Amino acid sequence: MAFDFDQGIDRRHSDSLKWHKYGDRDVLPLWVADTDFRSPPCIIEAIKQRADHGVFGYGATPHGLIDITISRLAQRYGWQIEPEWIVLLPGVVSGLNLSVRAFTESSQSTVAPTPIYPPFRAAARLAQRAQVNLPLQLQQDRWVMQLDDSQMQGNERLLMLCNPQNPGGTVYRRDELEAQLAFAQRHDLLVCSDEIHCDLLLTPGVQHIPFASLSEDAAQRSITLISPSKTFNIAGLGASMAIIPHPELRKRFKQVREGIVPGVDILALVAAEAAWRGGDAWLADQLAYLRANR
Repeated sequence: MAFDFDQGIDRRHSDSLKWHKYGDRDVLPLWVADTDFRSPPCIIEAIKQRADHGVFGYGATPHGLIDITISRLAQRYGWQIEPEWIVLLPGVVSGLNLSVRAFTESSQSTVAPTPIYPPFRAAARLAQRAQVNLPLQLQQDRWVMQLDDSQMQGNERLLMLCNPQNPGGTVYRRDELEAQLAFAQRHDLLVCSDEIHCDLLLTPGVQHIPFASLSEDAAQRSITLISPSKTFNIAGLGASMAIIPHPELRKRFKQVREGIVPGVDILALVAAEAAWRGGDAWLADQLAYLRANR
């Protein structure tokens, strides 16, 4: 293994939200997806080079990041996207909140699995939207969402998916995703799919499938949220994106975001591009390390 994942880095008295939560108590904080691995050297070096420039004014559209995003999604997942579909964000959680506010009215409900990453719940609550909870059921050691039509009241508008599922860990198979798409079609739902953990698959041989890649219909009703932040441990920098193929949905998403959600920090954009352009060898070693630990 070319990279040292056994290196101990003391974060207890740094600026770490994770390690500050319990202070000096004898507690290992496992409550947030923030690893204690040093980020890949390619990211650290890219940030240093950008910092050496010494000027941190307003940034333009980072064409390098857009290009590597497009090629990466095509190569790893067979998903062909266009550059204009991409909306840069300072975090996936902001994308969840924007999706709820942009695509539901006050009288409409969201739909989400349960259990689920807490910001899915918070996004509906903060926007004062009701939420229908579809339970996960354990099937052959995999947590699978129960698509129960009887739970629907007719005022639902947005299905909020998480693939790979957080916290269950399930990487949905094609037939399961197609069932989710059919459910969305039956109830005329838009779909917000959080796919931030798509590169962190601990089961060898499992393949992530983007929801929007299923079909043209899936693409046109979808908002896909992705980021290198969890995979490469750069969550504190905050570089994410929403991929929205439908032009009217994308326009609405941007309108709701305007003046509320800021642009992405220049160093975050540099880190994100470096991660996806040069971090795959580090990622492969990290996965081998995590799988061995598991």
